[in-house]
Amino acid sequence: MAGLEKLKQKLKNNPRGIRYAELIRVLRDLGFEETRSRGSHHVFRRRGGPSLLIVKPRGGRRLCAIADVKKVIEFLEQSQEEPDER
Repeated sequence: MAGLEKLKQKLKNNPRGIRYAELIRVLRDLGFEETRSRGSHHVFRRRGGPSLLIVKPRGGRRLCAIADVKKVIEFLEQSQEEPDER
């Protein structure tokens, strides 16, 4: 799990340099599951919580949109404040 903690730190320190696969790995650790996708739009939901829409970059882009990363950072901070209920 040391790699996952390092990834979470990277997410907080440099949200502009996050790849889609890294973002999904953190989401899955937070208890999110992909509920549906259409094209590049992927919707993730945590049981009893709101859903998150993450746009998978394509074409020449390899990094996720900063707005998507900020949403995940908010959930990271909330999960650190609350006890684990998964």
